[in-house]
Amino acid sequence: MVPVRHLSIRKTRFSCKKIAFLELQRFQRLEYACALTRRKRLERALFLPEVKDEVGKLSSESVQRILCQGSPFHFSKVLVKEESDSLASLLFGNLVSVKRLGSHDLVVFLSLLTKLSVDNYPLLSRILDECVVRFHAFTLAEVTHIAFHICDLPECLKYTFRQRWMPRVLFLLRQLDLSNFGAKDYSTLAKLTYTLLCNAPQEEKLLFDLLSVFPLCGNIEDGRSFSRDCGLVCSSMLRSDTVNYDFLRTASEFFASSLSQHVGHIIDQLRMRSTYSQRNVIFSLSEPLETSVNVDDLLLLLNTCDHFGYHNKALLDAFNRYVECSLEYFVSCPRSAEHYRQHPVAVDNQITQKYTELLRSQRYKRPDTGKQDLPRLLNDLVASLPREREGFWGIGAIYTIGSKYICKRKSFATFLNFVLCNIRSNTLSTHESAMLRELCLLYMKFHPKLLFHLPDTGANDSSTRSMEPSSHTSSINNGYKMVNRGSRNFAVYCGPNFNTLYSLYIKEGGEEVLRELREMLRAIACDIPEIFCWKSIWQALHIIQMSRCVDMLPFVRSFLEECFLGFQSLEEPIDHACSITSYVMANLDSLPDVVLCLDSCTRIVELLSTSELSRDYGSMRVFGNLFELFVTVNCNLEGGKSTSDDVCAIMEQLSSTLLGYLMEVSRVKHDMFALPVPKLVYLKVTQSIAKHFLLHGVAHSVTAEQALELLQRADQSDRDKFLRRNVDIIRHIVFHGTLASD
Repeated sequence: MVPVRHLSIRKTRFSCKKIAFLELQRFQRLEYACALTRRKRLERALFLPEVKDEVGKLSSESVQRILCQGSPFHFSKVLVKEESDSLASLLFGNLVSVKRLGSHDLVVFLSLLTKLSVDNYPLLSRILDECVVRFHAFTLAEVTHIAFHICDLPECLKYTFRQRWMPRVLFLLRQLDLSNFGAKDYSTLAKLTYTLLCNAPQEEKLLFDLLSVFPLCGNIEDGRSFSRDCGLVCSSMLRSDTVNYDFLRTASEFFASSLSQHVGHIIDQLRMRSTYSQRNVIFSLSEPLETSVNVDDLLLLLNTCDHFGYHNKALLDAFNRYVECSLEYFVSCPRSAEHYRQHPVAVDNQITQKYTELLRSQRYKRPDTGKQDLPRLLNDLVASLPREREGFWGIGAIYTIGSKYICKRKSFATFLNFVLCNIRSNTLSTHESAMLRELCLLYMKFHPKLLFHLPDTGANDSSTRSMEPSSHTSSINNGYKMVNRGSRNFAVYCGPNFNTLYSLYIKEGGEEVLRELREMLRAIACDIPEIFCWKSIWQALHIIQMSRCVDMLPFVRSFLEECFLGFQSLEEPIDHACSITSYVMANLDSLPDVVLCLDSCTRIVELLSTSELSRDYGSMRVFGNLFELFVTVNCNLEGGKSTSDDVCAIMEQLSSTLLGYLMEVSRVKHDMFALPVPKLVYLKVTQSIAKHFLLHGVAHSVTAEQALELLQRADQSDRDKFLRRNVDIIRHIVFHGTLASD
């Protein structure tokens, strides 16, 4: 007989623990056996040549499912699923406490979390709370960086954090002496101005003070950082309508220098390629050509300068050479084709994917705690992110450059065809398709293959608008604020006032308004070679043409000699200049200082015609005006209307300038026969032909047939060589001008 044993509570507890321990050991052995079998099967599969390249693309669960089918080694149909390694579990399961992070790591991690595509925001919320608690432990740069990322926060956290953070930032700024900022604080100042504009737009005085203290540093260490900061400052100035001309000058000098260096490197690469190709040696542009110029920031600076009337000849000249060299380089560079084939380059989840990859690598897990070594992980993440340093243009930059900053349209049309041949149309957004379609419509007469790309852009005709490339589209705001204080203060303020008085004079006229315009033009001219009121130049030329106030011509001439005219629309300025020149030649005996006026007219026409001739696209309006002026000048010279040797010498110089244009226009321009012919151009050309053959009495009534008969009378003499050189263009004008409407 077995006696009944009564176990105590203590022994019962011990027995349960022992049973649980034994059961745990049994379960662990079972899991180990399954894992060992699975690993052996997987090792076999990995060495099979037909499986080796495909296994890496499958998830672990898919590999298990494939390997377990019909396998005699597995006695259970239940697959052991691995623990989920999603980004959320990696973030919230293996992350150290935010309170253990240093201040700098906390700021870096906040910047990272705002870019991760995670729908769960408790961690981000805890970090924001910790930032508020540690506000006084942060440096000014860290405080500014946190405020800068308010715009990147999700909507559920943005408003609350802004209400808690911005009052502290504003209080801190009011305690600081802003004049103590130095060149090293460019990034902090740029982020502060942009942050205030986005999150505290009511602080106009503080924003005005920040924009006025930007340091003028001569040596910029990190060009890409300055380029980024320049973009932020330009955005702030445009949105607040406040301008700092000293900063625009500094930024223009930096970009002009950077562009010149980059153009030099491009020219060396292209020259080397040309040298090797002449020797039948295959040379590929395989070496990366890094640049510190971010084209988007540069275009934003150009737009800002245009808006506020600041004109920097060195910057625009360097940018024109950069565009022309880049077009040739991109078409010749294999990496450029690869870049556009991989469009879009900037993947939305690129940072998320890289961060998840680093977490799953298990290289950053601390052996003692099993948590992630976040500071080391963040440093490696920032270092591993790809950076575009070769300066390839995005779709937005291509559209902006193609619509405003092109002198050689044939080269750009070749580049546009190159981009469209390499880019995949299904990766384009609707807006990008519309931009590319508009460029195709604009440039298809320079490259016929662009016509075949129109259906691939996927945009309707109604989604695009026709426009001619011209940068002369923005206007100066009459009420913008200027932060600079200096001796030229009055001269800079004359720009908006000149614009106002110009509009008043065009509408109503008046001698008093004209007198004020003269005084303002003299004040603006005091700052030459710097130009702060670019639009006022064309307005002054129009005023001279209307009022016949030729004493303002030397000022306009001085302005144009300090300008880069390559990107400007010159149809109206050339129209005004030709009209003024004809008026001066018709009144040689009655005008005071006629030599100075005629010399200014000659120089203005020379500058405008040379700039027009530097482009490979033409204008019927420009051709008609210069053709008529050339005939008028020759008639005056042959008629001997002036007895002054100085006047005759100037008129001969003007005739030589116009003859140079007429002898080259048919060779340089590629689209003259595709342009419509205005009725006024037809009349100017036909009447000028009659005047050239001394038929002044019937010049105003000459018909198309008579003009063609006169054109056939052109002989081999030097007097008629401009007609022989442009006979095809003249016939095109005569044939199509008869059908043109007024």
